Amino acid sequence: MLLFLLGLNKKDAIKGRIMFNNLAGKGFVALRVAKKRYGRTTSPCFVQYHFGLKSVYFERKRPKRLLGNTFGQ
Repeated sequence: MLLFLLGLNKKDAIKGRIMFNNLAGKGFVALRVAKKRYGRTTSPCFVQYHFGLKSVYFERKRPKRLLGNTFGQ
């Protein structure tokens, strides 16, 4: 359901990551197999939301490091 809301497809995953750059912003989805995480965490570049085996990472509006123009394409 989460991937559908972001307009992503699970088959597009490369090494368990799906990068996106759309109206939701820049970021990526991490698809895990073993370790479950829950909650919200932050870093200098990302705000991260964890939903069990799926995590969504959104780039901050003013990140400490830029991800580049080709990120998520």
